[in-house]
Amino acid sequence: MHNGTTDSVMNFVSDSIIVMDEKGTVTSINPAAGNLFGYLGSEVIGEHVSLLLPELFVDSTLTPKAKISETGKKSTGKKKSGSIFPITITVVESSSVEGRLFIGIIREIVERKPWENPQYLKLILDHIPDKIWVKDLQSKYIFGNRAFMQDFDKKTVKVEGLTDRDLFSADVAEQQELQDQEVLRTEEGIVYKKKIEQEEGTTALRKLTKTPLKDHSGQVWGILGVDQDITEWQQTEELVTHLGKILDETIFEIYVFSSFPLQFLYMNQCALKNLGYSMEEITALSPIQLWSKYSDESFQLMLDSILLGEQETFQFETNHRRRNGSNYPIDVKIQLISEKDKAPLFMAVAQDSSPRKEAEAIQRKAERALLYSNFVID
Repeated sequence: MHNGTTDSVMNFVSDSIIVMDEKGTVTSINPAAGNLFGYLGSEVIGEHVSLLLPELFVDSTLTPKAKISETGKKSTGKKKSGSIFPITITVVESSSVEGRLFIGIIREIVERKPWENPQYLKLILDHIPDKIWVKDLQSKYIFGNRAFMQDFDKKTVKVEGLTDRDLFSADVAEQQELQDQEVLRTEEGIVYKKKIEQEEGTTALRKLTKTPLKDHSGQVWGILGVDQDITEWQQTEELVTHLGKILDETIFEIYVFSSFPLQFLYMNQCALKNLGYSMEEITALSPIQLWSKYSDESFQLMLDSILLGEQETFQFETNHRRRNGSNYPIDVKIQLISEKDKAPLFMAVAQDSSPRKEAEAIQRKAERALLYSNFVID
């Protein structure tokens, strides 16, 4: 074969190929081999092959034929970094005008991970509570996990090769087909929610997701479907939204902050309005910056007393510093709100004490006036 043709073939194939003479000197190496071992071709040509394949030659006088008598022999390779890795090597003898040549065809042995085994993957999918299925381009089922199969009678032992018309009513099947066609046409996923009336009379909310499956070249070859019960999640989300509205509508200022680092994580609308900050700005603030009564050390000691169980809450009065630099008096109550095995989070409930102070001042004034009037009468 012409040298130019040989070079073209070597550059094209994905296998790693090294050509050496009978003394083990590398005369040629293709790009795949260079990538595998981490060398440029110019760094290897002219060097002894033991640089790459330390087990191929016992010494520089033995030829590969004397050592290798079978194809696909297991051996080891050595990368430029010095790391050793397992390979299989097949050595073929050839000849040229320069003399005998040996062509080494090398493949790295890549240990297959357990999760790359289809049976292992199926085992995982069968233990997921969500219903999962895969269809081909004709909307025929290729796979359905255990949760998906539980929807059907015991006679349906597998869904491979079936369509929605084999499993569902005509109306449901038609709806599924239209969704599949949209996914294949747009090559984009779709998500929708639906309510399901259950046998016990309750209503479940389910989230259905359909996603196009693509190969390495970007071609769509199927559809992945996932059906999740999100009833509890939806109820929790609604509860959080409801509680959030309550917190925002209360007349109290509410703060949530971490102890390490000491910074705010949340403020309700009342706090944000009174202080003049936005929600985006609060993470750069610490309680010490707002509550001027405490130093870092004294405030941390106060939090430690709660963490150690010495007291459940801590109450104090201080001046609150607004964003514009002005202050107003405030009553603060702090308590721990996180669980024991979680990072400590504290909640502070605060109220502007100006009205209380004004009322107390009026009361003291009235008491003094009453005392004075009694003194005059007497």
